[in-house]
Amino acid sequence: MVGDSDPGAGPVSSCVKSGSRATPVASPAPIQQQVQEITLQSAAPQITERGSRAAAVITTPPTVRQERPRKIRNLNPRRSTAEQANIAREHFLAVAKSNADSMRMLAEAANIQAEAARMQAEAAKVQAEAFHLLAQAVDKIGYLLVIKNNI
Repeated sequence: MVGDSDPGAGPVSSCVKSGSRATPVASPAPIQQQVQEITLQSAAPQITERGSRAAAVITTPPTVRQERPRKIRNLNPRRSTAEQANIAREHFLAVAKSNADSMRMLAEAANIQAEAARMQAEAAKVQAEAFHLLAQAVDKIGYLLVIKNNI
């Protein structure tokens, strides 16, 4: 700082000289800078020698996330944990059976829709054949009318 006679003294040694004696201006500041230097120094990477070059090595431990096994909590104190597990298993099996029944009904509905589509295609085929026969009949009637008018 300004007025420091000793470069290593830092901000603490600021004094005003009056006459032949030096009187301190204020009490020394808290050691804030030293605390910051210590925290920064501990966070700085450590330097190790490797051959002829210096390499910075950060020595922070790797973060390992370990999952603890889940503890089955007894949510209902009147039933044991085993009873609750059995009830949960039965509920799961009931839901699975219900899902299987739903899938079976959906498959049956898909089969019925496929059968209805086949029947509809067959009906369209019969209708096309009937229209063709009707066209042939109209053609014969027209031919007979032409012959009758020419006689």
